[in-house]
Amino acid sequence: MTFYALSLLLFLGQTNTSNRERSDYHILLRQGEAEYAAGRFDAAQKLFADALLQLPEGNDYEGAKILADMGVALGKLEEFSKAEKAYSDSLSISKSLGDNDNCALMLHNIGLLYSLQGRNEDALLQLHQAQELVKDHPNADVRVAAQVLNGTGTIYFRNHNNKKAEAYFNQALEAVSSPDIRFDRAAILNNLGAVYVEEHKYRQAEDTLQHVLAIKERDLGPVSPDLTQTLKALAVLYTQTRRFGEAEELYHRALDILEPQHSSFPTAIAQILHGLSAAYQRAGRAAEGKAALEEAARIAQRNLDKDTEMATIVEEYSKALKAEGKAKEAAELHGQAARARTLSGIVVKARSAYD
Repeated sequence: MTFYALSLLLFLGQTNTSNRERSDYHILLRQGEAEYAAGRFDAAQKLFADALLQLPEGNDYEGAKILADMGVALGKLEEFSKAEKAYSDSLSISKSLGDNDNCALMLHNIGLLYSLQGRNEDALLQLHQAQELVKDHPNADVRVAAQVLNGTGTIYFRNHNNKKAEAYFNQALEAVSSPDIRFDRAAILNNLGAVYVEEHKYRQAEDTLQHVLAIKERDLGPVSPDLTQTLKALAVLYTQTRRFGEAEELYHRALDILEPQHSSFPTAIAQILHGLSAAYQRAGRAAEGKAALEEAARIAQRNLDKDTEMATIVEEYSKALKAEGKAKEAAELHGQAARARTLSGIVVKARSAYD
């Protein structure tokens, strides 16, 4: 998420526009911000696009900001190629303006998209370039630096390097430790909690994630899609500590939030179902575990190009079918997953987005 999108949540509702006239684009932009804050990301990205069309010529700084916010909304909708285009356009404008902060944020966002596609080397290249733009720079916004540190930690976590991930998350927290700095610290804490789960620091993980959930529920309400990553992390924790009833409750709560907007969050739903399947299996509820895995695999099959975890889910279901003696169906699914992994790996090495 960009700093601009974070600022939407921080400053939304604080500007009184009743006593001053707003241009058409500004009205559309504010409406988009409201839709984004309410978790209606499809409506938000359309309003941001309309605002961009209405933007007066020559207002490049505002254009880069709107493109950044549009990219964030598209990313939430898992429209990753469109999100990358919006980020790249924002980056290009910001380079021409000499706006290092937004350049760093767009490199960060592009890197995270690459990471979701399994392009880990390219992802880290983008994040390291972003760090160079803000590291020890006297005019760099500390919130931008923290966002880049958090993003770098996220990529290391996805690469199963928990030690480096934890170090970057702690650096990000330190960067915004002053109480007068307004920043979404809950996002960093959520990531730290996930690291603690992986490191089997269960008490520390639960305390951290429960704290994050309370913050998000207070700030976003009880049914925001942004709650689901924290719910999933807690459910994984409860599954690993054999608290299966609590894990199941959290997975179902996450599904209840996402499924009414199922077309907007297919991979997130597949991941939740995959986790629910694991909880059922460990609890000895094999039939329910298989049913949840089958549902997850169906969704994953349709979204193999969006997230490398989709191939993992399909492969796991393929193994389950093979164990049942359904060799032909298993081989077909295995082939689909293998092709998806191959396609995600056949990419031209990314040029520096800042060259």
